[in-house]
Amino acid sequence: MKRLILILTIAAAIIVPSSAQVRIDLGLWKPFALGFTDPPVDGSDLKKANDIIASQIWLMIPEIGAYYEFNLEPLPLRLGIGARVFSVILATMGYPNAYAELELGPLEIEAQIGGLAFGYYVFNTVGGDFGNVFIPDLSAWLALGKKKSFRIGGGATMLYAPDAVDELDASTGTSIIPFFYYASAKFVIRP
Repeated sequence: MKRLILILTIAAAIIVPSSAQVRIDLGLWKPFALGFTDPPVDGSDLKKANDIIASQIWLMIPEIGAYYEFNLEPLPLRLGIGARVFSVILATMGYPNAYAELELGPLEIEAQIGGLAFGYYVFNTVGGDFGNVFIPDLSAWLALGKKKSFRIGGGATMLYAPDAVDELDASTGTSIIPFFYYASAKFVIRP
């Protein structure tokens, strides 16, 4: 797995610059609901957690993304590959990420998938890890301005770990995959 990621990174570094442009996303997420694909029978703890998240107006998660972006004209479709980083005060996590974005006038539909390698900084500890963990994300944005650089919207993201799901399937007969819904505002910068 590590070798495959290294080969893909080298290939992207050689091929990508000749046909792509740089894109930087700077945004703030406001999570407003948690969920599970197979919620527990007694959902009172989940309801309490959602009430806490919804009531904490200050709870915003900064996001930074840096990508090589390919515009597939004449189709209204863009593809990108790069990295995505989230930070919550003393904890920061980043991972490789890819996206596909469909432009429908001022509406932008974006599907992302990231994971497999993670870097983190938590309470003065810096580290990294490889794992069979994927972070899919689906969102819709209203793009504003002449260059459509400011966007407001929202979406849903989940944490999918096939190995953990297999263990749950074997022991309980159910798959429990966590996800959350969020509202967001971001700037999309193409220098």
